[in-house]
Amino acid sequence: MRIIFQITGGIAFLYLIYGAYVVITARGEPTALNRGRSIIFGAIIGLIFVMLVTIILNLVGNGILRIPGFGV
Repeated sequence: MRIIFQITGGIAFLYLIYGAYVVITARGEPTALNRGRSIIFGAIIGLIFVMLVTIILNLVGNGILRIPGFGV
C-alpha cells in the first residue's frame, strides 16, 4: 500500500512541475495559460485525494477493523 501511495504522490508532483512548465512557457497565450493552470489544479486535487485516501485507509484498517500489518 505504501509503495502505491508513494508512486501516485510522485506522479502528481511531476504533473505539478509539468503544469508549472506549461505556464512559464505560455508567453501570455490564454489557451496555454489555462491549460497549465488546469494541469496544476488537477495535480493539487490528486495530491489531496491521495492524502485523504491514506487517512481513510488508516482509520478503517487500523482504527476500526484492526487488521494486523495494515499500516500505511
